[in-house]
Amino acid sequence: MKIAVLSDIHGNLPALQTATQDIEAWQPDLVVVDGDIVNRGPLSLDCLEFVQAKQRTADWRVVRGNHEDYLLACDRPDAPRCGPEYELWRFAFWAHDQLNGHLAVLQTLPNQFSWTAPDGSEFRVVHASMRNNRDGIYAIPAMRCCTNKSRQCRACLSRPHPPAAYPPV
Repeated sequence: MKIAVLSDIHGNLPALQTATQDIEAWQPDLVVVDGDIVNRGPLSLDCLEFVQAKQRTADWRVVRGNHEDYLLACDRPDAPRCGPEYELWRFAFWAHDQLNGHLAVLQTLPNQFSWTAPDGSEFRVVHASMRNNRDGIYAIPAMRCCTNKSRQCRACLSRPHPPAAYPPV
C-alpha cells in the first residue's frame, strides 16, 4: 500500500499543484493532508478550495494544523486587535481575511487521521504530536524520511514545531 502525506502548504497554490502532480503520478492508495493548508502564503482560500475538491473527488483525508487554529483564533472575542500582540498575529488576520467567511470548514477538520492496515497495525497522522498540533517532537532531526528505493516506506516524520515566537493558540 502506498500512502502520501502532504503538509505545510501555507497558501502556496503553485507548490500545491506541483506536489499534487507528483502525488498523482505516484498513484498512492491514500493521500493525507497533514495540516497548515492556509496562512503565510498569498492564496489560502484557493488552497483550501483545492484540497476540499480533492476530498470530494479523490477521497483525500485532511488533518488540522496549527495555522488553521491561528485563523480560527482570530474570531475569538479576546483576539488582539491592536498593539504589540496584534503585530504577532498580523499574519493570521491577513490570511483570515482571505478566507472571506470560509472558516467554518477549518473548525470541522479533525486533529488526527487514523487508519488500520490489513495486518492490524495503525497508521496515524497528526500535525505535530499526539498531544496537540502545536507541540513538537524534538528528539528527531528536522526532516527524516525513508530512502528505501523500493518505495515500501512505512513512515515519514515531518519537521517538528520548535518553540518560537509564535503566538499561543
